[in-house]
Amino acid sequence: MHWLDETGGRYLRSLGSQRLRFLIELEVSQSEVEVIFSKLESFTGNFDFSPERRLCVAVAAVNAAALAEQDDSSFIELFYRRMHRPKWTFSSWENTHAPAIWTALHENFELELQSRFSGKYVNSIYLHCGIPVRARATFAVFLGKLLLTGGGAFTRREYEEALTAYPDSTAKPFLESESGYKFTRYLAKWYGRRMLGTATDAALSPCWHDLLISVERELSRSGPRLKEAAATRGYREPYLALNMNSEQSRLEVRFDPRGIQKKIYSVAGKPVESNYLLAGDEPLDVTVRGEKAVRISPWWYPGESPVAVFRASTGALAADPTALEPGIHWVATTVDMGSHSEISLLDGPSCSQYYSLYEFDFGPGVSLPELGIRARGGATAPYLELTDGRRNPLGSNLFQETPPNLRILNWDSGSRRRYMLWINDGSVDRQLPLPQDADHEITLPVQCPATVEIWLEDIRNSANDVVDHVTFAVIPMVVVDVEEGPVGIDDAAHLRGTLPIGWNIEWEPGIVRSGHCRWRVPPSLKIAEGHLVGADVRIPVSLRIRRVSLREEHGATLLWKETFTNPDRRLRLEGPPDARYSLLAADENARRLLYPGSFNASGVSHLSTASFNDAVQLDHGSAVELVVQLSNGRQFTTGLFVASADCLDRAEAVDLHRLPGIGETLAMCRRRKRKRKFEPSRYTSSSELLDSPVGRSAAEVIYGAFVFDSSTVIGDFDALVKRCSEQFVRVTAWFLAALAASDDGTPDQVQLLESYPEAEVDSLPVKHWRQVVIDLRERLRTNDEIPEEVSVWKAALLSSPPAYHIGTGIVTRDEGHRLTDAIRRYAQSFAWSASEQSVAYTSVLKNLSFESRDPIIRLLTESFRRLILYRMGGAEVALRCPMPFDFPPAFQRLKVTLDFLCGADGGEWTTGLGLMEISPVAADAELEYRLGRPRAMVAGNGINE
Repeated sequence: MHWLDETGGRYLRSLGSQRLRFLIELEVSQSEVEVIFSKLESFTGNFDFSPERRLCVAVAAVNAAALAEQDDSSFIELFYRRMHRPKWTFSSWENTHAPAIWTALHENFELELQSRFSGKYVNSIYLHCGIPVRARATFAVFLGKLLLTGGGAFTRREYEEALTAYPDSTAKPFLESESGYKFTRYLAKWYGRRMLGTATDAALSPCWHDLLISVERELSRSGPRLKEAAATRGYREPYLALNMNSEQSRLEVRFDPRGIQKKIYSVAGKPVESNYLLAGDEPLDVTVRGEKAVRISPWWYPGESPVAVFRASTGALAADPTALEPGIHWVATTVDMGSHSEISLLDGPSCSQYYSLYEFDFGPGVSLPELGIRARGGATAPYLELTDGRRNPLGSNLFQETPPNLRILNWDSGSRRRYMLWINDGSVDRQLPLPQDADHEITLPVQCPATVEIWLEDIRNSANDVVDHVTFAVIPMVVVDVEEGPVGIDDAAHLRGTLPIGWNIEWEPGIVRSGHCRWRVPPSLKIAEGHLVGADVRIPVSLRIRRVSLREEHGATLLWKETFTNPDRRLRLEGPPDARYSLLAADENARRLLYPGSFNASGVSHLSTASFNDAVQLDHGSAVELVVQLSNGRQFTTGLFVASADCLDRAEAVDLHRLPGIGETLAMCRRRKRKRKFEPSRYTSSSELLDSPVGRSAAEVIYGAFVFDSSTVIGDFDALVKRCSEQFVRVTAWFLAALAASDDGTPDQVQLLESYPEAEVDSLPVKHWRQVVIDLRERLRTNDEIPEEVSVWKAALLSSPPAYHIGTGIVTRDEGHRLTDAIRRYAQSFAWSASEQSVAYTSVLKNLSFESRDPIIRLLTESFRRLILYRMGGAEVALRCPMPFDFPPAFQRLKVTLDFLCGADGGEWTTGLGLMEISPVAADAELEYRLGRPRAMVAGNGINE
């Protein structure tokens, strides 16, 4: 009984992965059912302790019920007759087989079973067998009404509306399921062909023959109306497929060609006009005949999982790689499969890895444990293959002038009793003769031009009647070439063609006509899509534009010598199939060889940065672009660059600017280091730059330009600061704090002067910045020391005799002695007569007309000049001119006073020196009081009182 245990285990795994509702949905060949019955014939043991054996006997029973005929009055008798036990006993049914069947159905399916009273075992089996014998009359009426309303192409909505009137019975739960819908569609289609004389009853199962006879009897009064309705065939649902034509390697959604002709499909509100659409990352939602959009399933796209499996004959995606139909499949995987033959490569826009494609012949039970792929048991299903046709490179399965021949592989003599072969070349469905053996090739009765569909049907499998199908087109001689041959990824290409009279190619938008049978293809486009139109046919065509391109696996456009192999980077180079190439390093000076190689049959070359690391490290270029040179001497730029960390100092300016994304910023950083002139700029801080070997140096230049030169920075500011060194951050932090203190006159100045980071300032990368920080430090020192210096200067002017000649700070500053002489004369004039005083004011103003390099002398000179103009009167225009400099916090009160003198609102006297503190004249202090300075505010030499 080892065979029953192994087979039952396989059934259990399939049930667990497929989540079926009815046991009849489990696809089991009739030959395997016969083997189960033969094993049960000799088995007399108990099934209580083996769920695998229980499921085997349930599979045998349900399949027997599904194929029961009208003459089979007793299911139990039928069951034991199939087991070759004519002398069965009722006790063996009640005590051995029936409980095992009921338990298997109960423990593996959610469908509620009859649990009491007579007939619970047989009724439970009928519930899982689809349409039992006793339900066929009612089902015949139901199917006949569907045929009258929708023919063989009724929709799911029409089916569900008709099902609402179906009486409650054993068959109704099955009809409400997806399998019931497919089964009904299949019988409707068969009946239509039977009415048209294209299907023979000899190939039909007896139970289904009786069912269709009942339908015909029920609708015999409908006459030609039924025959006309039944002739309509349903349309195949769209599905995701892999196109592995040698000129294409892509995922696409395929549609039934007849449905395209009838315009029954639409996507996003627009009708689908091609037999296929290129697939994107997200599943496609397709509307059929205006009904609710249905999402295509199963779906896959590169990046979703490391493995996907496609049936080689149709290209269709396998829904469950752990339970494949036996046969040839394509496996797309990121896992290295070693010695297996690689066909091509697959990658998508959002995919960060490359998928290798392998072809495997999965016999029954064959598996790839490392990928979790396994084929089901049972015989390998037949599949179709087109042979001996002259293919046209404009599309997959596109043949010139004459059709190909057809072979059916995995075909044996017994297959003729199970399968039917059909063809439609745009007119009606026709049955093709079946081959005698697997080596026999079928000549197809097709004339040029035509679009053709051929499909193989399983007569006994109601859940999935189409075993395999192929579509192709026969066209006249059409030739389209790319004039340039291979072109760069960023170059335009030009097509030229030769077409028969009356034929034309309608290319997709973007491909424009440039003359008779000539077209221009925009840059980057790798596949030109269009339709060949003529002689009442419209056939989709596509042409591969062989573009030379180099791509790093993660999409990087810049590689650094310092991290060239840490980690090792994988590169994909595309070009002409089987051609040799040279990978060059190119800059303004020359082009130098880095690596020689060759493309495979798919026009792809895999290489890693380790393969030419030595050549890169020895190359003297510091900012080079990788260039591909073909054996004929043609060269193509790739947009992939290699740079070294010292490129800021060594690279030619033109090479530096070409570095993608960061070249302009690096050039600006280099100019910032070399130039002395203040230049506010606009910098871009990107992750590619900050993560590079020059990231810290560039970050400090960019952040320094922002802090010291008021430049603009675009990008992640926090990431920029984090990339700077601790020493650099200390300087900028001190500078920003000192700048705020110098503007508002806070008492933190002394502490800031004590914490001045002199060593870090000396290491700033830009000389101009060092001077900016030093000047700010002097400004802080000014705020702290000048008030006392002015106080000493004023006291010297008031002393008797005046002590201004002593070397005080103000006097020793640039032009300080001239300021002192003028203010001494100004103070003395207050003891003279009015006329003498007026002459003195004029003389003092003349003496104050000098220019000084010292900012404090300039401030005091301009302040006394405006004060004297005020006292002279009639100088409103001069007083209203703005001050030519900003007042430091140490002179805040003086600024308020001068604002009031010119008639402006000076604000409040809060901190710093005013007239009372700088002038040796008591009248000036009194003037300040009259202007509003509070008398309680005593004189002071600090900036905060």
